[in-house]
Amino acid sequence: MTKNKHEDKEPKNKNEEKSSKNIEKEQKNKIKQLEEQLQEANETIEDLTNNFINAENMNKSLNISCVELKNDLERIKERNKNIVEEANENAIVNIVKDFLPILDNFDSALRVVENKEILHGFELIYNQTKTMLKNLGVEEIIAVGEEFNPEIHNAIMKEPSKQEGDSGKVATEYQKGYKFKDRIVRYSTVSVFE
Repeated sequence: MTKNKHEDKEPKNKNEEKSSKNIEKEQKNKIKQLEEQLQEANETIEDLTNNFINAENMNKSLNISCVELKNDLERIKERNKNIVEEANENAIVNIVKDFLPILDNFDSALRVVENKEILHGFELIYNQTKTMLKNLGVEEIIAVGEEFNPEIHNAIMKEPSKQEGDSGKVATEYQKGYKFKDRIVRYSTVSVFE
């Protein structure tokens, strides 16, 4: 019986040895798998980090682009607003230029019409027209008695001075001048004291 016991122990040790080798092999395989998974996880983290950095850079770039686009849009709005204002002002100036000869004719008629009823009608139309021009922002340029200014007056002749201190002043206005804001619609046609 002793022999049997000894024989029984040997296979058990061999089985234990095999089993222990299998466990060790399985553990090595699991460790290898875990290392591979850890490597994959590290690569994934690195990819995600790079993607995040790229996304963050793209976001910054898009934010900068959005700010630039917003600024461009504001500049375009302002420029268009200025273009529209300038076009409106040009339209007013052009219409007023075309209308001024009619106003001049009324002004001349007021000086020569003797019939009071006709004169009254002309005065009403003349005053309404001047009010309309004023409402548009068109102003008459004051000339007689003012210092001659070539930026608003057009001198066509000189007159001898009547009193001291008149030299260089506007003597007579032959045609009224008008301005719209800071633009001359028509220069005053004048004579100037010598």
